[in-house]
Amino acid sequence: MISANTDGVTIKIKKELIPLMHKLNDWWCEITQYELERTDYSKIIFSTVNDYLATMTNGEIKKKGDFLTDFELHKNKSARVVPIALEHYFVHGTPVEHTIRNHTNLYDFCIRQKASRSFHYEGTNRSTGETTVYNKLIRYYVSNTGDKIFKVKNPECQTRAAAISQVEAGEWVCKVCNFLPKNASVDNVNYDYYIEKANRIVTKIKTEGKRIKTVFIPNQLNLFE
Repeated sequence: MISANTDGVTIKIKKELIPLMHKLNDWWCEITQYELERTDYSKIIFSTVNDYLATMTNGEIKKKGDFLTDFELHKNKSARVVPIALEHYFVHGTPVEHTIRNHTNLYDFCIRQKASRSFHYEGTNRSTGETTVYNKLIRYYVSNTGDKIFKVKNPECQTRAAAISQVEAGEWVCKVCNFLPKNASVDNVNYDYYIEKANRIVTKIKTEGKRIKTVFIPNQLNLFE
């Protein structure tokens, strides 16, 4: 058993046991009066039970959650370049960094954030100190030069939430782009952010969610001694 949820299971089985599997499936269908469907995979990559990329035996690819690259119009397509890079890595063996650094569609780097009516967003330019106030919905990409974006609580808000918090923790700065012309340049994109985001998922899968331990080698030179 590889995974299971409310409407399906994924199993790995020896070929000689497939007839027995069919027999058990038929027995189950007869008792429950439900009909089972089956899909055969040649490869399946999980980050969680609801986030996976699977290559079917007919060559088609099935994607869900973290790996989705095609969305319905109302869905959040934030940082689409990340699942694109993951697919190229796990299906074709292309390094994540290569895919991201050579991607030219700025839309696929964009991220959407939406706050409740109790909050709004503000951007502070690191160079000039100038602050721009935005509404509760913003679109941006992580950039080399730009603003530090904050989620700010409105004065009338009565919740215990933090008065101000970073949209992107750490030193990342962003370029807000609620409107983008076609063929907009990717020159200001900070590729390192997206590469790190994709590599975190790759590491999670390769280590089965376990933290990587730092190994101390006795007698190794220490730069800080």
